[in-house]
Amino acid sequence: MTIPSSGSLASPYADIVAKKAPHPNAAKLWQELIYSDAAQLLFLKGYAHPIRYDVLNSAGKIPADLAAKLPSADLYKKVTLVTDIAKITAARRRWDGWKIVINS
Repeated sequence: MTIPSSGSLASPYADIVAKKAPHPNAAKLWQELIYSDAAQLLFLKGYAHPIRYDVLNSAGKIPADLAAKLPSADLYKKVTLVTDIAKITAARRRWDGWKIVINS
């Protein structure tokens, strides 16, 4: 994975618990799982930058072989997190169109 020297964009991934969920405690357990160290390391193994990366890194919990496959932490300073949903939707539309063209 490479982050261009000029920077890059990233979009957040999120999870929610519906206000009227039939089993809200099951959803809370799911959240506990996905934010656990073990699950966050699974995100890393899939080359996704987990929300708790800095915590894991500070605690020395990221295996050296996995850390070696990731861009350096300094490069992430050039990544801009896009939180405007309209911009994310527009970017996804462009990406979908691009996939159609190159997969033709």
